[in-house]
Amino acid sequence: MRSSQFYLKAISMIINNEADLETAILKLELKQAEELNELKLYTRELSAQLNPMNIINQTIDGISSYPDLKQNLVSFAKEKLIGFVLDRYMGLRSKGKLMNVLGSALKFTLNQFVLKRK
Repeated sequence: MRSSQFYLKAISMIINNEADLETAILKLELKQAEELNELKLYTRELSAQLNPMNIINQTIDGISSYPDLKQNLVSFAKEKLIGFVLDRYMGLRSKGKLMNVLGSALKFTLNQFVLKRK
C-alpha cells in the first residue's frame, strides 16, 4: 500500500496541466488492469493447486519418491489382507484359545512367507 501512495505522490509532482493529468490517469488505469490480470492468474493457479485431486496426486507422487516407504506400505497392506482372509474364511477367531494361538501362528508364518516371496 505504501508503494502505491509513493507512486501517487511522485505522479502528483509531475502533473502540471490537464493533459499530463489525463496521461497519468491512463497510465494508472493500465497499471491497475495489469495488476488485476496478474491477481486473476495467481488465484487460478492457487485454486488449481488446492484442488483435492491435485493434493492427493501430489501426496502420492511424494510417497512414490521414497521407495522404502512405498515398500513398507505394500508390506503392511499384504499383511492386513492375509489376516483378513484368514480370519474371514478360515474361521480362526472365537473357537477357543488353542485355535486362536494356532491361527496367530499360521498368520505369522503365512505373512513371513508372502513377504519374503517378493
